[in-house]
Amino acid sequence: PLTDEQQLTALADLAGALAVAHEHGIVHRDLKPDNIMITDQGQLKVLDFGIAQSLAKPKANTNNESKDTEGELTQHGSLVGTIRYMSPEQAQGKSIDTASDMYALGIIAQEVFSHQAAYQVMETQQLLADVQQGNRAAATGLSEPITQLIAALTALDPAQRPTATDAVEQINLIRRAPQLKKKKAIKYSIMVTGVILLSLLFWQWLQFGQQAANNELIKGYENQINALVKQAEQIYMLPLHPVDDEINSVLAEGDELYRDILNDAQLTETAKQRLLGIILLRAEYYADAIPLLKQGQAESQLLADAWTMLYIEKATEFSDQYGMEQTLQDETLKTDYLNPALKYIDQAHQETGQINPLFQAFKLSQTASLDAGLQAVNQILTTETWNKEAVNLKALILSASMTQARETGQWQQAKEYALLTAETYQRSTEMARSYPPGYASLCLINLGLMSDAIQRSGEQVLEFAQQGIDACEKALLLQAENKYPMQLLSSIYLMKAQWQTNKGINPNDALLQAKQWNQKASTLNNVFNSSWRQALIVATEAKQLMLSGKKAQATIEEATKILDKLLKVESEYRPYLVGDVLFVLALEAQELIRQGQDPTDTFERAQKLFDETTLTPDLMVSEQWGLINHMAGVYWVQLWDQFNRGLDIVPLGQRLLAFLNPTDNMVKNDPQQLTLLADTHLLLAEYLRRQQQPISNHIDSAADYIAQALAINPTNLNSMVSKAKMLTLRSYTSNQDYHQANAVFTQVTALNPTNPY
Repeated sequence: PLTDEQQLTALADLAGALAVAHEHGIVHRDLKPDNIMITDQGQLKVLDFGIAQSLAKPKANTNNESKDTEGELTQHGSLVGTIRYMSPEQAQGKSIDTASDMYALGIIAQEVFSHQAAYQVMETQQLLADVQQGNRAAATGLSEPITQLIAALTALDPAQRPTATDAVEQINLIRRAPQLKKKKAIKYSIMVTGVILLSLLFWQWLQFGQQAANNELIKGYENQINALVKQAEQIYMLPLHPVDDEINSVLAEGDELYRDILNDAQLTETAKQRLLGIILLRAEYYADAIPLLKQGQAESQLLADAWTMLYIEKATEFSDQYGMEQTLQDETLKTDYLNPALKYIDQAHQETGQINPLFQAFKLSQTASLDAGLQAVNQILTTETWNKEAVNLKALILSASMTQARETGQWQQAKEYALLTAETYQRSTEMARSYPPGYASLCLINLGLMSDAIQRSGEQVLEFAQQGIDACEKALLLQAENKYPMQLLSSIYLMKAQWQTNKGINPNDALLQAKQWNQKASTLNNVFNSSWRQALIVATEAKQLMLSGKKAQATIEEATKILDKLLKVESEYRPYLVGDVLFVLALEAQELIRQGQDPTDTFERAQKLFDETTLTPDLMVSEQWGLINHMAGVYWVQLWDQFNRGLDIVPLGQRLLAFLNPTDNMVKNDPQQLTLLADTHLLLAEYLRRQQQPISNHIDSAADYIAQALAINPTNLNSMVSKAKMLTLRSYTSNQDYHQANAVFTQVTALNPTNPY
């Protein structure tokens, strides 16, 4: 089943596809649901133009035989499963044109919206007779705009049917009318960026400027719009409780108000455009609101609001793909979205003689610095007991600052911004206790803090995990069917399972939770992400099997099979996906070695995949992190394999050291990378020791990298083990006193008593 929005989107895309075909003089002639597919990414495709006809170059009928064949093809081409979608003129064997495809579109639209066949008869001859007369079943229970659209498309007179281009416009008009009985899906990214704040700003209602007109009717409508926004706000301010029914009631009132304004004969067209633009603005349809507000000659304050929100939306989408640093510098974003926002902010200032403090804070964050914007918004919060919009803007600026710090390798600073962001979201949930996006935002930031704790500080991993789980569970208490918190819960439990696996703790409970939440969250729209998470869950199971001494090859193959399918899909997140594929390939090579098999093909595939992906221009630091660290993991398995087989490891060891050199790549201050550098030096030292060659340089370098890693994460298992190995080798070359090394091994064991390493 498709939602109303998905149905309208699919039909608009279908009409658009027909418009392109018709523009090129092509009539499909066999349009039916079987020939319409939707990809995993939601893109609609029209297939099977096998009996399509060119209007520009019709078939030449040189004799009666060919004419009869053409007529038979038109009338009976694919009777089974096809005849019910024919136009009356096609079923009668008459000459057809593009209008015939539009009739088929109307029949498909009727069935999509009514969930019932347009023709109930199954017997071929009677069905053919009904189709020839256009004797279809009446669709009931549909909205008036949909009913009118279907009636127009299935008009018996082909000349009365809309063209494909007209149909696209009509469907989009229906789509633009806010379908307020269904909430707009909240857009989030797996990256910790300002995406969350788009939903937090959904019900923001800045003070309107002085109204240009004094018309009482217009004022009445404005009061109704404001009352609905405040009513929704009051629902969110109530103690924690399910909100769907109450919000749906408010949205239904909004839907009715939209229709009232649209049909009010007393309003001028200009007044209508302005009021409808305000409704769309408050419903977060910023791109649709702006032209209506312009046509309605709306005040600059409203246009500043709309353009500011649209810029935030576009900038967030851009940063998901290219990073915050590039987003802040992109000229197209500035020209198309930021500059209009700043222009209307300035115009609003001129019109009213004062600048809205929130606009001022936003302007400073974009034209001066993020810190300047943060200081301005903090000033607002010190003078007011509670200002929801100010809290939201503060969280946006903090998220941008956090992302910027991460992309420049300033991990500690990024963590501090993340903690401040979490504190801001926490304050939001304390004031708006039943606002679902507030809890989802808090959940996401705790997931990021948990990841940072695992990779760097080593502290508060379970604390951040539990805070994230609690926040997501509250979001689901408010909206039981919201898929986004379910996705976050799956990710939190998966990360917890991975952490437990590395600590030697049984991860089965966490893996089970990760699986269950991933299954609950899975939909047609997010099948890519859910499959990705499923592959990582399976890979974690494989690693647990390996650490338990059990065979894991079949489990690894299961994970690889899922990831191979995902690699065929175009995605802006491909560098992250490839990083995870390299992680699984390192596991695969390790398992092959354990089972006495040749891992060469796996090593070669990993190298090829890495080389192809690193050709991507402008890779972000976060993208490089996964690629570099996981490819280094592949090299390490290869190096260890050569060492165990008694081969010369110096060439590959030197290559790995050069590959990981922090001065030569953008991944800075990462304890995992520093520890792997130390381990490579230590393995080279052990190899050279066996060759009776000097090893002190390698030991000194290892000691330096270990010290750097432990300064970042003092309890990291791998770093501590590396330290113990380094002390062992150093003792061998000096006084043969291994007490210090044994003390570190004892400390590691005490901290990780169940770890099989």
